[in-house]
Amino acid sequence: MDNTSDIQTDKFLYEHALGALNGLAIGDALGMPSQTLTTQEIKEHYGVITDFVHHFLIIPFRMVYMAVKSISRGLTN
Repeated sequence: MDNTSDIQTDKFLYEHALGALNGLAIGDALGMPSQTLTTQEIKEHYGVITDFVHHFLIIPFRMVYMAVKSISRGLTN
């Protein structure tokens, strides 16, 4: 295996690992407000989920992802 493919594989693995860790951190932060509540308390405070969230609300998460990605590039370059 040549050096170029090793570098590409390392970059691929790094980016996917970073994406997984970022997803974990964002998911953990989003769940924090309800983590100490019982199921009944969550239903009383937030209601019951009856539908999916419209896709336009995903845009802020994409912005966070792009910001983290650009920061990580600055740290590794």
